[in-house]
Amino acid sequence: MAVADFLMALLNAGSTWTFNFYYDWWFGQFCSINHFFGVAPTCVSVFTMMVVSWDRSAAVVNPLRKRQMSRRCTLAIISGIWVLAALISLPASIPARIDKQFFYSVQNRVLNERRICHNEFEYKFM
Repeated sequence: MAVADFLMALLNAGSTWTFNFYYDWWFGQFCSINHFFGVAPTCVSVFTMMVVSWDRSAAVVNPLRKRQMSRRCTLAIISGIWVLAALISLPASIPARIDKQFFYSVQNRVLNERRICHNEFEYKFM
């Protein structure tokens, strides 16, 4: 879970903050990677918390039962969490694209061009 949070901070937070502050996408084709790492680490954190909660509830419900979780089983669960998170994140990253939009500044009387990184289906359901 710490790795997921670090990846989100490294690959998503800075570029998203910069875009929200300046409202211009400066990072080129990093757009789809940005969308992927906006969703995947969140899914990893949620799924990890679900597995930890399930394990703790099993320990509370059956406190005397021997629970044997091998290293192989632990690695399989962690791998499954990451694969599931990656599969859920792909639909957010594949249609991500950069569009140019033009804004007219009344004060400066200039037509400004801005690049926007967005998901193609983001605004279809609004």
